[in-house]
Amino acid sequence: MRGSLGLLPLALLLAVLVTAADRFGPRFDWTAESEHTLAPRTVEVLRSLPEPVEATAFYRPEDPRTEPIRRLLDRCAASSPRFTFRVLDPDRNPGETKSLGVNVYGATVLRMGERRETIYNHGEKQLTAALLRLTGGESTIRFLVGQGEKEPGERSDGGLGGVSAVLEAEGFRVESLLLTAEEAVPGGTDEVIAAGPLRDPLPGVSDRLEAYVRGGGGLFLLLDPESGAGWNEFLGRFGLAAGSSVVVDRGSRLYGVDMQMPAAKDYDRHDATRGLRGASFFPRARPVGSVRSDDPSEVFQSLVRSGDESWAETDSALLTRGKAVFDEGVDEPGPVTIGGVFYEKGTTDGGVIVLFGDSDFASNRFRSLGANGDLFLAAARWIARRGGPLGADAGGGEDQPLLLTPRRAAALLWLCLILPPALFAAIGVVVVLRWRLRG
Repeated sequence: MRGSLGLLPLALLLAVLVTAADRFGPRFDWTAESEHTLAPRTVEVLRSLPEPVEATAFYRPEDPRTEPIRRLLDRCAASSPRFTFRVLDPDRNPGETKSLGVNVYGATVLRMGERRETIYNHGEKQLTAALLRLTGGESTIRFLVGQGEKEPGERSDGGLGGVSAVLEAEGFRVESLLLTAEEAVPGGTDEVIAAGPLRDPLPGVSDRLEAYVRGGGGLFLLLDPESGAGWNEFLGRFGLAAGSSVVVDRGSRLYGVDMQMPAAKDYDRHDATRGLRGASFFPRARPVGSVRSDDPSEVFQSLVRSGDESWAETDSALLTRGKAVFDEGVDEPGPVTIGGVFYEKGTTDGGVIVLFGDSDFASNRFRSLGANGDLFLAAARWIARRGGPLGADAGGGEDQPLLLTPRRAAALLWLCLILPPALFAAIGVVVVLRWRLRG
């Protein structure tokens, strides 16, 4: 009894400490998508608001979406003194509901001066996009078409409808660009994406793209092994090239994928890949790189490379039979650069080219595999928003599958399912033995 009474002060002290920590201590977000923490991009947009913004959310109290939107808006208000919000029941406030043009439940109206934006989704990405439109911070990304490229609105397995929808949700204006019908890349274009062109660039396209890059534009070029060979002539103007070989990786088999789908689990230090986690997978990729080193003003920096067990295979017959082997002196040993960035050294507003040797990794079929979608979106954001918080997500990302090698899977099995019960069993045996020895 005395022992129990002696523990009472300790229990009370522990309760006080837990209460104080919950109320005043630091908070940590352990969710996979950081769903309880605003993304860096959202925080940056909020802190750079030029004028006060008021958000009015019209939700009924019994609506299950009411509390999530309230918590989201509360986090926004805590990040910026210029952001305020109200949550109103539209049934009890018909006058204000009508004056703001709201005719459905679950709408949020953002007002900055005389400007107004209405969103019908309580996600952070939609809110960030609306703030960008409200403040005039929207960027324009145009996808090149006309040479057999993957198109942004395409919902089939081979299209880019998924990643383009995420870009639009983050505040980008996404459009198609038929450059043969234009005299130049239209003004106000923050980025041009050419994803997997099957044919050589049409007449005038190369010249217009070069003028765009030389004038400070950003080009995201993804060239599959099947892409038109004429694109290397365009790359040669910048001292770049996409190899004719195909990258294979024996290490990919540890992830349960074919060796012609090289895996990249490490990313080179650059703002375009900052914060990326997990492996990316590239279905049939070609090596890319620089072929000119005599101009010190031009820089090509690797972003993504294949693993140590990879190489660039030159024998297409071996690839067809699935029996590729490394031939020293003929094949390029790994790690092999699959993606990199070209820019002019010492310039802050010069043009850039982000070059990848594969486009399928960003397609609807493969973008949810590992970090594929995140890699494409991080690079696209960096090109369009150079100078901002580069590579930062806008929050509310999609769930990603957990990919484990057999060795890591076995370690996780032992750590989570075998060792804890074994430890408790061992402790129980020791306690019983000591109890019996004491009689």
